[in-house]
Parts: sequence; structure tokens; C-alpha cells
Amino acid sequence: MVHLCITNLDVPNIVTTNLHNQTAMQGVTINYTCIAEGFPAPNISWIIHQNDASHQILDSDNFYVQTQYNESHTISMLIMSRIRTNSTGEYTCNATNIVGWDTKSSYLTVQCKLLLL
Repeated sequence: MVHLCITNLDVPNIVTTNLHNQTAMQGVTINYTCIAEGFPAPNISWIIHQNDASHQILDSDNFYVQTQYNESHTISMLIMSRIRTNSTGEYTCNATNIVGWDTKSSYLTVQCKLLLL
């Protein structure tokens, strides 16, 4: 005898984010948060788009990704410390599971500090 269990699968839906276009001075810390619902709980990745190129953001000296998984949602925070002018670009939260995907983006402009002599 075979028992089948029907599960309701849900496409990821980014329900909360603090992603918004902004301008910041170099040297500050920027935090982006993305919360996505879905079943199974979505995987979240962070992508940066700069100069016609895109790549996934991984942990480094200036970038840190912290992610928490729950049964039906995922919370991910991108922490960018001591940002530099080369941190300027479009940042995208990408939520995916076996059913589909959702994305939200914002553009960050980093300005250099002016030194008065």
C-alpha cells in the first residue's frame, strides 16, 4: 500500500524588505534585510549588478550575509561595512524554491568624503 501526502507548495513572495534607492557616504555601514515566505522555505541570495556584470555576494572583508530559515519563511540580512565608492550598484534580494522565485532590488550610490584642507 502506498500513502501519498499532498503538500501545498507556495511560490516565494518577498513580504518585507528595507531595500530602497539611497545615497550614502563611503565608510559607513549599510544593512539590507529581506524576508520571503513560501513553501518550502525559500533560499535567499544577494546579487550585485555593476557595469553590465552581475555576481552573487559572498562573505568577504566588507560583506556579510546572515540568513535564518524557518518552516515557511526565510530572513536574510546583507551587511556591508566600510562601503567604498566601488560598492555603488544595484543590489537584489533573490528568493527561490522548487516552485518559483521573487526578487526585489534597490540602487546604492556611494559618494566619497570630501577632505577640506
